[in-house]
Amino acid sequence: MTKIAPKIRVKAEISTASMSDIIFNLLLFFMVTSIFKMEEGLPIILPKARSGTDTQRQQIVHIWADRASRISINDKLVLLTSIQAIMASRLEENRAMIVALNVDSRAKYKLVSEIMDQLKEANAVNVSFTSLYEEAH
Repeated sequence: MTKIAPKIRVKAEISTASMSDIIFNLLLFFMVTSIFKMEEGLPIILPKARSGTDTQRQQIVHIWADRASRISINDKLVLLTSIQAIMASRLEENRAMIVALNVDSRAKYKLVSEIMDQLKEANAVNVSFTSLYEEAH
């Protein structure tokens, strides 16, 4: 009679010695490849400028206006008539607030004038017209 040899059980183990290296590499990979969303506003083409200055982002409220007369304040579509109330409440929170007016170069001047009237009624006097920087030739 033949003897059947007992089966030897092999334990399968996963080494955790390099786990911290793998986690660090994944963390580094995701930090490098992540894209942070910037304020988008409306799709517009800005006019050209030859000079300008930078300000702190927390003090700026962006108003976007496109050639279809759509208006957004910090990525939220608003009506022209509601700009005064929105900006007045924001000015109460921060008196040093700057309004960055981003208007499509193809938009009608009447729209810009009406937005400026709403800002004037809200007493928003620090207004900046945003443009693309163009080097002098």
